[in-house]
This record gives sequence, structure tokens and C-alpha cells, in this order.
Amino acid sequence: MDRRKHKRIKKNMVLKVNNKPSTLVDISRDGLRVSTPLSKTPRDIDIALKAENKNLNLQGIIQWVRNQGPRKRSTELGVRIPNPSQEYNQFLDTLSWDSRGQFEYGWVLIILSVMLLIGVVYGILTLFDLYHF
Repeated sequence: MDRRKHKRIKKNMVLKVNNKPSTLVDISRDGLRVSTPLSKTPRDIDIALKAENKNLNLQGIIQWVRNQGPRKRSTELGVRIPNPSQEYNQFLDTLSWDSRGQFEYGWVLIILSVMLLIGVVYGILTLFDLYHF
């Protein structure tokens, strides 16, 4: 049973942890999981990511650390975002879930729905014109 309040969204993107390039693994309303080459970090960290053409600067608190082993040379961090900004929440709102728990942008679904609706309306109008002809 998952104890989390908010579901995680798998997202692979580059960000910075304390000004060092790292990789976002997943993200939620409360925090994120990061893979980083940093072996030792303070408990309070600065996170910078670029999302939707905006630079988001977040303060996080490390909740857990998982070493990936000597071959991978990276560490995973579970980071809680205690005071998420409005921009952070808006970025999360742009993400939606697919059947595998992966994300996809919600606007893609909206565009496809509108295109389908236009096609249906066009088809109905064409049938109406044929019927009255």
C-alpha cells in the first residue's frame, strides 16, 4: 500500500541540485526524486529546473538517500518541497497520467479532442447539406 498523499509522475529531465547537474526521476505535489552525482549533500538543498520556459527555484529537504552502487556513481535523493511555489504547482497541473503511470502533457489530449470534435461537426454539416440537396 502506498503511503503517499500524492501520486508520483515519472519525469526524466535535467535539473540542478546545489548548482550541480542532476536528473529528475519523478515528481509529486510534495516533492521529487533526484539522481545526482553528489555523494554528500546538506539536508537543505537548492533545486533549479526549467519547466514550461520558466526557471523554477525550489528549496528542498532531503528525506532519504539511496546510493546506487560504485558502478553507477550516483545517488538518489528523496526530496520534500515544504513550500511549493505557485509556478511549481502550475507546472504539475500541466502533467497528466497515462495507463502506465507515465506522464504526458494534458494539452495534447485537448488538441486531439478538439480536432475530433471539428471532424464530427464537419461530418454532420456535410450530411445535413446532402440531405437538403
